[in-house]
Amino acid sequence: MNEAAAILGVTVKTLQRWDKDNKVTFIRTPSGMRRLSQSELDRLLGNKKTPKKHKVLAIYARVSSHEQKKKGDLERQVQIIKEKIDSHQYQDIIVIDEVGSGLNDKRKGLLKIMELA
Repeated sequence: MNEAAAILGVTVKTLQRWDKDNKVTFIRTPSGMRRLSQSELDRLLGNKKTPKKHKVLAIYARVSSHEQKKKGDLERQVQIIKEKIDSHQYQDIIVIDEVGSGLNDKRKGLLKIMELA
C-alpha cells in the first residue's frame, strides 16, 4: 500500500479513507492486507488504455487408442473446440494432443498443459 500511495501521490491514510468510502477497490490478502490491482491503479491515474496482454489459448485433446486417432477422432476434437472459440481473442493457440489412457496421470501432454496453466 505504501508503493501505491507513493505512485498516486497521496498518503496511506488517504488510501484507507478511500477504501472506507468505497472510492477504491482493494484486493484483500488472507491476512487482511490491502493490495491495489494494476487496473485499479491505472483507473486512479486516469490511464484509459492499458497495454493488451498477450493471450494464449491451450487446447488439449486425447484419445485412448491409435485406432481412434486413425479414424480422425483426435483431429475432430480439436476442430470442435476451435469452432466454439473466438480465435481473434488470442495471439497464440497451442494444440497439445496425444494418445493415452485416461487413467494414466503421467501423460506428457497432460503434464505439459498443467505446466502451461
